[in-house]
Amino acid sequence: MLFKILGLLVAMTVAHRPPTRIQSHTGEIETRDFVQKVNHTADAGAETFKQRYQLITRYFEPGGPILFVQSAEAGMPVINASDFMDYAPKLGALVAMLEHRFFGDFYGGSYPPGYDPTSISNVSLKSLTLDNVLQDGVNFINWIKGTIHGAKGSRVIYGGSSYGGFLAVSARMRYPNVFYGAVASSPALNSFGPLGSNQYKFDSAKWASDIYDDTSKDASAKIKMAMTDFKKCVSDRTCDAVLPDLNICKNSTSLGYERLYRAVLHTYFAVSKFNYPWIEKYPTADPFEDLINKTRVASTVSEVLRIPLLAASWNRNESSCIDAFNGNISKASIGNTASNQPAFGYIACTYYPINDRSIPSGNVLPENLARGNVDICTNPAWKAVDYGRENEYFLQKYAITNNLLDATERLLIVQGRYDRTAAIGSPSLTVTESLNHSRVILVDGIAHAEDSVSEAIEPRGMKPQMDQIRDVKLAHLKEWLGQGSIASLLGSVFGGKPKELVSRALYFDPSTNFLAFLGSVPLTRLLTLLAIVRQQDPHRRAVRRLGLSMSCWYDYFRPSTVHTQAKFLLKQLEEPVLLMYGERRPPAYFRYGECALEVAEGMSACSRLLSKDLYEACGSKPLCFMKLRFIPGPVSHCSVPPSEVIP
Repeated sequence: MLFKILGLLVAMTVAHRPPTRIQSHTGEIETRDFVQKVNHTADAGAETFKQRYQLITRYFEPGGPILFVQSAEAGMPVINASDFMDYAPKLGALVAMLEHRFFGDFYGGSYPPGYDPTSISNVSLKSLTLDNVLQDGVNFINWIKGTIHGAKGSRVIYGGSSYGGFLAVSARMRYPNVFYGAVASSPALNSFGPLGSNQYKFDSAKWASDIYDDTSKDASAKIKMAMTDFKKCVSDRTCDAVLPDLNICKNSTSLGYERLYRAVLHTYFAVSKFNYPWIEKYPTADPFEDLINKTRVASTVSEVLRIPLLAASWNRNESSCIDAFNGNISKASIGNTASNQPAFGYIACTYYPINDRSIPSGNVLPENLARGNVDICTNPAWKAVDYGRENEYFLQKYAITNNLLDATERLLIVQGRYDRTAAIGSPSLTVTESLNHSRVILVDGIAHAEDSVSEAIEPRGMKPQMDQIRDVKLAHLKEWLGQGSIASLLGSVFGGKPKELVSRALYFDPSTNFLAFLGSVPLTRLLTLLAIVRQQDPHRRAVRRLGLSMSCWYDYFRPSTVHTQAKFLLKQLEEPVLLMYGERRPPAYFRYGECALEVAEGMSACSRLLSKDLYEACGSKPLCFMKLRFIPGPVSHCSVPPSEVIP
C-alpha cells in the first residue's frame, strides 16, 4: 500500500484582504527627488546627487509589501507602465520606482555631479558601478521604511526587466535580507565577456534563427537567400548591379552599401525580440509578424531587403527610396536598439559585458562575429580590469551560477519566446511544484520583457498568454507574502501575530482525503484545521485518513485522557495512521519533491495494542503504521531549461 502525497512546505500567516482591485490610473504621476550618496563605499565622502523616483501609496495597507521597480537602460518611465501597479491593489502593496543613476530623459535625470550626458568624461562615470547601483536601491528602500507609516516591517519584492532583470537577480542574491523576493523579466544571465572561447556566444543567434524557421520556413528561406546575396555584393562591390530595384536615394550612394547591410542584419536580429503589440522600436505594432507577412509575398531579393530597411528607417511609405543618411538607419547599423544613452555603453564595458551578437554559420542570417574575440565595449578607455575574463568568472563573481540560483527561494525569472535573450537568460533549475523555489517560466508569443508591462499598456484580453503569466506572477507573489491559498486556509489555525510566519510541515493529498502532519500540534488547532478543510471542500467531505506522530496519538487519544472532541474526530476517520519517520523536517536533498507513505512491516503487534486502546476509547478502526519516505523533486533535463512553459 503506497500513498503519494504532494509535498508542501507550508508557511502560515494571518491573511488580510487588500482593497478591491482598482484599474491602474494613467494620469500624470509626481516625480520627486531622493538625496542619494554618490559613492557607498566605507571611505567615500559625503557628496550626494538627486535621484528621481515615483511612489504610489494609495493601495498600501500597514504591513503590506513594497513592490520596488528599478528602472534601467533608459530614463524612468511612468510608474503606471509597470505590472506591479496591477498587483498592488490585490496585495495591499506600496509601489516605488527608482531611476537608475546616470540615466534620464528630456525633462532631467539622476545625474551625479559633473556628469553631462551630452559631454561625458571617464572621470564623471567613475561612480557608475554595480555596487553603487544596488546600494542605491537598498538606501531608497530603507528610507521608505522609515518614512511611510506601516512600512517598517514590510517585505520588499524587487522587480526589473532586461538589464534591470539582471539587477533584480543580483539584488536578491546579494541582499536577501533586504529584498525578500525578486521578479526578473528577460534578464541576460549568461554569455559574459568578449572571449572567442565563450561557448554560449551563439545561443542567442540560434534562438533567433529558430524563431524565423518556426514562424515561416518560406519567409526564413527568402531572408537567408537575400542576406547571402547582399553580403556577397557588398564584398564584391556589385550591389548596384545585383540589387537594381533596392531603390536607394541618389544622395545615399556615396555612403556605399555597408551601412545598409549592417542595418538590415541588425534589424532582422532584433525585430522578433521587440515584437510588441504596440509601436515602440519599429513603426508598426507586431513588427515581426508584419515583416514575415510582407516577406512571404515579396518576389525579388531587393523586395525582401526593403522590408527591414523601411522598418529600421521608420518609413511607412513602401514606395519611397531608402535614405542611408536617415538617423534611424544609422542607429540600426550599429545595432543600437537597447539603449541610446552613453551610460549603458559604460555599463557594458565595466560590469555587464553580454555577448549576444555572434552569429554562427548555418544560421538564417550570415555568419557574424563568429571567430575570435568580440569587442562588446565601444570605448577602450572604459574597459574594466576584468573585462576580458571568461564567462564562468562573471557567473561566480555575481553569484548567478545554476547551483546558486537553484538554492535561492522566491526568485521568478520570466522569458518570452520571441526574445533571443531567453537562450542566455534561462538558468537550469530544479522543476518543482513549490512557488517559493526559484523558477524560470518561458511564455510563448511574447517579446522582450513584455510580461512586465501593466494592463494600462497592454489590456487584458489582447493575448491569453499575457493574461496567464500575470495570474501566475500574482500567485507567486501571494504565496511568497503569505497570501496564497494555503496560507489563507491555514493562517487562522496556526496564527500568531499579523504578518508573523509560523512554520509547519504539512502534507495533503486531496485525491485520497489524506492529511499527514509532522511534529506536534495542539488538539484544538488540529480540530480547527480539519473543520476548515471540510468547510472549504465544495462537497463538505471531511478528512478520512489522518497521519500523526506517535507522541500526538499517545497524548490525545489514550483511553485515560481522550477528549470528547477527539472521540468525534476518530469516528470520522476511515483510517488513523501513525507516521514513522526519523527526521522532524525534510532532509536537504528533498527540494520540495514528494513524500511517500509505505506500510511499516513488523509492527502488527504494536498496532494491535494501540488499536485496542483506541477502540476502547471511541470505537475507532485499527491503527495503521506507515513509514514516511522523502523523494527528491525532479530535475529538468530540457535543452532549454525553464521550469514551465506557457503556450
